[in-house]
Amino acid sequence: MRISNILLISFCILFSIDLYAQNKSWNLLLGKKAARFNGYHVYETDSFYLVLGTSIDSFGKVEQGFSISKVNKKDASVIISKHYEEKDVQFHFYQCRKGYLVGDEIIFPQSTLTKPFAIQLFTININTFHVEKILNVPPPDATSKYNMYLNDCQLINNDIFILAEYYIGEFNTPSLKGIQILIKYNLQTKETQIIKYIDLNEKITMLKISSFKDSLIVFGTVRNEQLATGKMAIFYLDLNGKLIWQYETPTLSPINNVKDIYPINDKEVLLASYDSFFDYSDLQLYTRWTVTRFYIENKKIIWSNFWNEPRRPFSRDTGKIIKTNKENEYLLMANDHIGTDTTNYNVGKVVRFTDTGHRLWQKTYYYHKGWGYRNDFYNIIRTKDQNYLIVGTENVIESPWLVKIDEDGNILPIDNTSAIAGPDIQNIIPEIKIYPNPASHTIIINQGEITDMTYQLTDMSGAVVKSIPLPYAHHHVVWDISDVASGTYVLTMWQGGKVIGSRQQVVVH
Repeated sequence: MRISNILLISFCILFSIDLYAQNKSWNLLLGKKAARFNGYHVYETDSFYLVLGTSIDSFGKVEQGFSISKVNKKDASVIISKHYEEKDVQFHFYQCRKGYLVGDEIIFPQSTLTKPFAIQLFTININTFHVEKILNVPPPDATSKYNMYLNDCQLINNDIFILAEYYIGEFNTPSLKGIQILIKYNLQTKETQIIKYIDLNEKITMLKISSFKDSLIVFGTVRNEQLATGKMAIFYLDLNGKLIWQYETPTLSPINNVKDIYPINDKEVLLASYDSFFDYSDLQLYTRWTVTRFYIENKKIIWSNFWNEPRRPFSRDTGKIIKTNKENEYLLMANDHIGTDTTNYNVGKVVRFTDTGHRLWQKTYYYHKGWGYRNDFYNIIRTKDQNYLIVGTENVIESPWLVKIDEDGNILPIDNTSAIAGPDIQNIIPEIKIYPNPASHTIIINQGEITDMTYQLTDMSGAVVKSIPLPYAHHHVVWDISDVASGTYVLTMWQGGKVIGSRQQVVVH
């Protein structure tokens, strides 16, 4: 089947968004400070979204660092953005796009592509954007001359587990050997433990890790001599990294390149895998996405489905499964390649399916359509308003790409109404914006150039519960209300000792 025929498949609905879609809907590119900014991670707080990814300050330089942007939930504007780099260092973000928002900090690992090679762990404070490197692990064998590969990470309680690989020996000789390691780092004690799996088959790569029944489950591959083929390998580890059992499929398996693991109960997981075929006649790699429900204890496939899609020319190998708001239904976020004789481009893809493997719908998304364009999805979260936010990169402009969809895959409009608008507001100065409402742990205040302000929360009896003075101009203040009990309050705004407005404020924890 030629690739052009794919466009005729009825389930593939292409959203045609014009270049000014960012003024209308959540299909938009974020502004950036760096020359290139690829959106790889997305997080949510009560008041804003955060986008994190690799970035290059200017082309032609060795440095490749990362950028983080804070995005207003209300109008999708960038509140603040920061680029971080180190002199003569090139960070490698592509291998692992997983990190965690813990309190006021994002914690994420990455590797370096320039010497000294290492796996590193960073934190970014989401209020101050202060960056700190809290872990630096070089190859455990000092004879290693190659960069380390960062495959995945998993946070369990206060421990973060980092799955990595390094090489010893000489390249293109039989002496070259890959060694799998698990780095365990405790965020409280700062204790680091490195577990080397030296007895594993040298053709094994441990690809993805997840928590499973108070332990760790790892899916990997046993590489075959032929390109894009291998066996599926599974490793079950305790929380100290000790190998409890190991399994390999007896024959080659199309599910040998797992890209995401989603545990659905204490016996089964859903796997997103990258099923590839290398055609030696045209030296082209053809791929398709497959979702598999797998029974861990019996090492059995319950079902595996690629929904009759053909393999397509190489596209970005990023996939993620998340739970929907409906029982027994899930979303697969991935990418597709669409091409004809005159066009060649990637689109983001979302598939909604049930736990029995039935596809409910499948839709594709792009920002730019045309020859050579890449519209790549990299990560997806379920948002607090019960929708879904996807981050990716539009590779013509090299900017982060955000798409927000509802339960049916429809791109949502951007709400451009005032953040403080509502019938319960009295005599509010338009420049002041206060949100969200309801709020959980923080309230954001933007009073622009207005000065001499004080904000008070009072309970329904009139007693002052909390207040914050802001005597100077402020464009973004995070007011911590985590110590305020859930309930309904009155938020009063004072300027120079005079009440200029009030509204009802709900706090929900």
